[in-house]
Amino acid sequence: MDQATKNPTISGETLRARIKRLGITYSEAARRLGLTRDGLNKQMNGANPVSRQTELLLGYLEQQQRASAREVRETPTEPRGSQGRTRNPV
Repeated sequence: MDQATKNPTISGETLRARIKRLGITYSEAARRLGLTRDGLNKQMNGANPVSRQTELLLGYLEQQQRASAREVRETPTEPRGSQGRTRNPV
């Protein structure tokens, strides 16, 4: 067992909170993190230590979510009231 596995840098409780902030189900989080639902549950409940790989992948998911949110905020929108209609120039 390597040092990172013996001394995880985040707790299962922190893992659970970060997944909740992502707004995805635990099943979806397990799939994205490459774990079984049971494996993720064991890490969240402290039966297994949170692996360094899980922590790194979770950080990647959070980074993707922030980039996606930034993209949505920066997307130009049409002025209010235009709703895609054009005025008749008559």
